[in-house]
Amino acid sequence: MKQIAALPAYLLGHHGPDELFDASDAKDRSEFSRGRQFLAQDPEQAIRLITYGRWACLPFGLIGLLVSMQWVYELYGRLAGYLAAALWIASPTVLGHMPLITADGAATSFGLLASYAFWHFLRDSTWLNTWFVGFALGICLLTKTFWIILFVLWPVMLICWLVSNGRGEIPGLTRAQTWLKVWSRLAAVMGLGLATLNLGYAFSDVGMPLGDFKFHSFTLSGQPLERLTSGNRFQNSLIPFYSPSP
Repeated sequence: MKQIAALPAYLLGHHGPDELFDASDAKDRSEFSRGRQFLAQDPEQAIRLITYGRWACLPFGLIGLLVSMQWVYELYGRLAGYLAAALWIASPTVLGHMPLITADGAATSFGLLASYAFWHFLRDSTWLNTWFVGFALGICLLTKTFWIILFVLWPVMLICWLVSNGRGEIPGLTRAQTWLKVWSRLAAVMGLGLATLNLGYAFSDVGMPLGDFKFHSFTLSGQPLERLTSGNRFQNSLIPFYSPSP
């Protein structure tokens, strides 16, 4: 999301400060001080680049609009789809967050897209729908790590779908064949989602031992709050675990 917002500035030749951010100190959020410094040095250019960055984020709101309208149209008809589009456009939350250079707007739109794709996957688990929902899952994970919850939520929803209203069998298949098909396709969805996520980070640190990561939070670093520095509470774990994602 932030890379998309920064793209206009990059294309216009503004590449930021020459020195790199120092992320060694967990308490030092240097991007805030650099932002204030940039605003003080050249406020006109800063406002212009921020405006371009916000414009670059507007298509994320359009994606959410189209998905919500299409989904409601398929469920309840054309008039309901138009009403859903009107509610999306008039929502103060949507209007307030979509132009911001934050992940919330894009995460909402792509979360809606992934949910719509998964709904189609439940209705017909073809390979086309499998690829579609897997790619949408990966984009969700790229926008915000909150969507990791889908790795738990979707299997639960699939179980509920299979056992409710006699949907335990696909026409022409036995119950065992039906469950094997849909669960194997869901596994493919999860794999495609992880592959898309890793591709977005150019497969950086994929397969890296968990004990080699440096965390800056109290929960994961294992460091006291009064002297919080980077660390890793899993560093001396007896069971090695390799990260499947960046």
